[in-house]
Amino acid sequence: MQDMDMLLEKVKSANASARDAEREKETMRRELEQYQTVSSPNKRTSMASKRDSIYTYGDDGDDLDDQMRMLVKQKERLQSDYSKIPIIGGGPQSRKRKEDLEEQLDSIDSQLSKIKLKIRNRV
Repeated sequence: MQDMDMLLEKVKSANASARDAEREKETMRRELEQYQTVSSPNKRTSMASKRDSIYTYGDDGDDLDDQMRMLVKQKERLQSDYSKIPIIGGGPQSRKRKEDLEEQLDSIDSQLSKIKLKIRNRV
């Protein structure tokens, strides 16, 4: 009987672990989706198309200022998430998440540099 109770506990524990892993996976998927897309009032565009759209702006400074504010906010969110990743350990998912965040931060830094240059050249 004791063996049966132990086996039942192991099954319950395994089910709980599977549910937790599934929740974590879903949370990470949503976070990644959030950082790969940029919200605008009328549509959602990918980071790549948003980055490419920097070159399509005219001399309208408001667009550049708005885009710069949006990128700074996004960079702060990414930095916040990055700081929550453990330095030691964490496993392959943490390392992958860290690499993804680093790539996104590099991309945002590049976009910010281009916008700042355009703003400087505009003045």
